[in-house]
Amino acid sequence: MNGATERARCVVCGADALAARRSGSALQVWRCRGCGHRVAEFERPASGLDYHEQYEGGAFLEALARIRTRQAGRIVDRLRELVPDASNLLDVGAGRGFFLKVCRDRGLAPLAAVDASPVALDLLAQCGHEVAALPELAPDALAAALGRVSFAPRIATLLDVVEHLAPERTRDGLVALRRALPSLELLVVKVPVGEGLLHQAALGLDRLGLRRPLHQLYQVGTWPPHRHYFSRVSLRRLIADLGLRVVAEQPELEFEPETLGSRVRGLPLPGPLATLAGHGVAHLATALGRHDSLVVFAAP
Repeated sequence: MNGATERARCVVCGADALAARRSGSALQVWRCRGCGHRVAEFERPASGLDYHEQYEGGAFLEALARIRTRQAGRIVDRLRELVPDASNLLDVGAGRGFFLKVCRDRGLAPLAAVDASPVALDLLAQCGHEVAALPELAPDALAAALGRVSFAPRIATLLDVVEHLAPERTRDGLVALRRALPSLELLVVKVPVGEGLLHQAALGLDRLGLRRPLHQLYQVGTWPPHRHYFSRVSLRRLIADLGLRVVAEQPELEFEPETLGSRVRGLPLPGPLATLAGHGVAHLATALGRHDSLVVFAAP
């Protein structure tokens, strides 16, 4: 497969016990037998589109907005439990601003956003947010971006961001971010996890030759795709490498029961049946503790 490389060690824990799994010609996933971390490799698509121009509009984007808004409310609730006087929040990789809208509606201020996407920065600025371009998590880029933020961040959030980072540079990038935020009191990170019911179901379908669900989860065909799927162990290990300790964890579903049909492309079910299936999957995932994503709250 073009673009794939032979991996010797896990990018998180350094273990050399890696298992490779190929999904057609487009995707290969390396899983660490030690910490459960997954790294995906694929050929980069030729598209020169901004990341946010690659989203599907309509029902898919509406479903995504609904999910992110629900998750944002839960995250802000937990933030206020951990830091009752929460303020000075920096959203790293703020995207379309779903999280910042909830923060503003809940009275959390001041707020600032950094992102690599010109489309995202324009959308965020139109909403009245303080913004700065951050092309990469590197010392010089971080210094330039944070120099344009009008306050010292006490809270930083990376929601649905870390999974997109280049594997070999992920730890160094996050270490650089931590060092650039000496006033940090709480870091919030949300990532997809491989133990999730949707991921496990997609793996099962892939074994039957049905590639599309697994390729959708890894965002094959977009840039940047999902390069990481974490486990609780690998995420905790990465947080510890930043000199932080996990003070709370919050599992999340990556779909609403009523919008499963819109969220999962190609689901061959009419609306009522898709909703029924969505409630069933949500109940099963919750009962088994097989949520699709994990939010960790970490402090110095």
